[in-house]
Amino acid sequence: MTKLYRDGSCILCKGTGKIICECIEFSGQIQNCPVCSGKGEHDCPLCSEDL
Repeated sequence: MTKLYRDGSCILCKGTGKIICECIEFSGQIQNCPVCSGKGEHDCPLCSEDL
């Protein structure tokens, strides 16, 4: 089971469950990113962790 702040209370993703990957902000290259696998976003580390 995962916890998601669908009411928008999560400070990172605002309830979407996804955040923009840091690779876009810092390097602009997402093809070989080990975090997002080139998708440009990944699951929110606060909301999408298993309970």
